[in-house]
Amino acid sequence: TVGFIILDKYWGGSAFSLNLFKGGFSSVLFLAMILVSHGGNVVASFDADIFTPEAVGFLTLSAFIGITVGDLAWLGALQTLGARRVIV
Repeated sequence: TVGFIILDKYWGGSAFSLNLFKGGFSSVLFLAMILVSHGGNVVASFDADIFTPEAVGFLTLSAFIGITVGDLAWLGALQTLGARRVIV
């Protein structure tokens, strides 16, 4: 809640640019955590039976719909209505 109020006061860009920033920042942190948790040997930990092209495709589609579209709608509402109205 505090984060949304801070973003409402200080973020002047569009919902798309905020979503792009959040996604890029979290991707870098996520990649760093994968490298740290696997000791730098990420390729050896993937199982070809689990990560099939079909499964990866559905995961990518789900991420696009859930994160990109959902966040853009949420952040657009935040920018239009303000943090206090969106949170309630």
